[in-house]
Amino acid sequence: MTRLTGGDIGWLYDLKAFDGAIMESLGTDVFELAARAWGLEPEDARRGLNGLKLAAVTMTSGGGEIPGFAAALAATGERLGLVSRVMARPDHLGLAEACEWGADVIMHSDDDDFVARDAASGRTVHNDPATARAFVAALEIMNGGTLCGAKVLVIGLGKVGTLAAERIASLGGIPFLRDTDPFRVKLAIDRVPVARIVKDDSGLADEFRKGATLIFEAVPSADVVSPPVLSAMLECGVPKVAAPGVPLAWPAEWLSGGAAGRLWHDPLASGAAAMLAGLVARA
Repeated sequence: MTRLTGGDIGWLYDLKAFDGAIMESLGTDVFELAARAWGLEPEDARRGLNGLKLAAVTMTSGGGEIPGFAAALAATGERLGLVSRVMARPDHLGLAEACEWGADVIMHSDDDDFVARDAASGRTVHNDPATARAFVAALEIMNGGTLCGAKVLVIGLGKVGTLAAERIASLGGIPFLRDTDPFRVKLAIDRVPVARIVKDDSGLADEFRKGATLIFEAVPSADVVSPPVLSAMLECGVPKVAAPGVPLAWPAEWLSGGAAGRLWHDPLASGAAAMLAGLVARA
């Protein structure tokens, strides 16, 4: 799991700015994106979440506390209509505090996993599949509402990228897989037999020229696509990119202005919102 920093998530405190960014980029809000990730109607998701008590618990294991992480989770929950609170104590004491408060949903993360848990039933939604679904939903929106028959370049085959490839295939799309680790490619192709393999970076440009203009990128590096390959892409079309990868590897100006509709990226809120919507979908 990519470890975020306080700087990565600071902008999420300004919900008005975040709402403006997602509306400009996708023409929707985070609630509708999260609902779409699970095939829910937004109103059904609202009814399922509205008024629930969300406890965001800080975890200090592994690399230690990420400043502002729990507060960003609480802010995302508030945006979705939950009554959210950051627990005053961390770790197991925070989990106990959540129970004492009567939390309906508990969210917490360490270096290995990030979960939302329904306190009553024990249902759990993990961040990796929720993030994959949320950003595939963003690609659907950018592609006119469907991925059926669409070629999608999936760059980075960790947990999120592989889950995204599975989701794309389930929606009728054709994933084209690229990772520098051959073992990851083999694992992904075993799970997504309809996928195609892109062997090297120049192959990305070749597939782009053949119509694979949609990109799902989940690589924890800014050096995802070399400048020559990016230039070749731009010469022959307009990429549409869903990028949960941190740091952002694509031109930041694509998030706004005249380039709106070409890129959706945020390091936390889309995936966290989809985790909460996932609790409704699995009820």
